[in-house]
Amino acid sequence: MNRNGAASIVLVFAVLCLSIFAVVSFMPALREDALITREVERVVAFFAADAGAERIVAQLLTADYTPEYINDVRIYSEVDWDTFYYMVWFAYPINETLELYVHLAMDWILGDYQLLAWRVVHIGAWEIDGSLNVLQGQEDEHIFSW
Repeated sequence: MNRNGAASIVLVFAVLCLSIFAVVSFMPALREDALITREVERVVAFFAADAGAERIVAQLLTADYTPEYINDVRIYSEVDWDTFYYMVWFAYPINETLELYVHLAMDWILGDYQLLAWRVVHIGAWEIDGSLNVLQGQEDEHIFSW
């Protein structure tokens, strides 16, 4: 075999190794891109729900009564006879598994309110994932026999 043939084989091997390393290093970048895209969608959905809930609170403060629905969001209310506050709460959807839960104590006489809760609540169904092969254990009478 001449020198050009050996150099060509080494060059092909080097190009092949560099190509494999490039693909291997590119795959985590694709996963990171997908993760960042999902995170951006989640943050945008949260702030859209936050702004929608703020609009509902603003409409509740200017209303003379508590409507049953505002922008297709069900509004729940009851009077707390101990404090004479009007308790109002609703859940603004963020996505198919999360809602923004808002709970207010309103005083329509003073035109004021107290924020009792403003939090994200998980509403998705929880399913048990039994795919892990975990040792369940079994009783063996010979282990603890004296």
